Amino acid sequence: MKYKEIIKETQDSLSKLSEQLNNIEIKEKYEFEIQSHEFYEFQDKSKLNSITANFSPPLIYTIDITDSYKLQELLKKYQNRPHGLKTSKFNYRNKEVPVQNTLYVGSTIKNFYSRLKQHLGLIGKNLYSMHLSRWDEQMIYTIKVTVYKIKNIKDPEIIITQNIVEVIEQQIWDKLQPVFGKKSGQL
Repeated sequence: MKYKEIIKETQDSLSKLSEQLNNIEIKEKYEFEIQSHEFYEFQDKSKLNSITANFSPPLIYTIDITDSYKLQELLKKYQNRPHGLKTSKFNYRNKEVPVQNTLYVGSTIKNFYSRLKQHLGLIGKNLYSMHLSRWDEQMIYTIKVTVYKIKNIKDPEIIITQNIVEVIEQQIWDKLQPVFGKKSGQL
């Protein structure tokens, strides 16, 4: 194997990614709130679909708890969650109290509706997501979901790749330092 060629190919790949980013813009932003006692109402596709119908991927989304004073209570409930549940990684930075209310930063190039239902704990208990309703012990709190549409401003017909979405998501993740989840991608 020729290692110098691999380095050159990697540099070329990153240059192409950088060039593609010149044409990318976070075009739209949508926000909505969900009360924890309403999570199960979103089993009904029409309820959540009425909110998420305008969200065509690729998307980056953040999920925040609106009541900062309830964050510590929610974290205690997470630490006592049922074993065997594939929840998102808990980012307990040096055992410090989180400084942000951001619970999660994620992206999707497929189906936002399903991904949100996973985070609410309504489907996919074998998939890594927050699964809030599976461990929050019916605690009353509000989450705010913010959705960012990623678009190619030069040519909207060009398909935006997962690599592009992940690079942008990583920057948002670094700025918000969410309580749950892992930083996506490798850059």
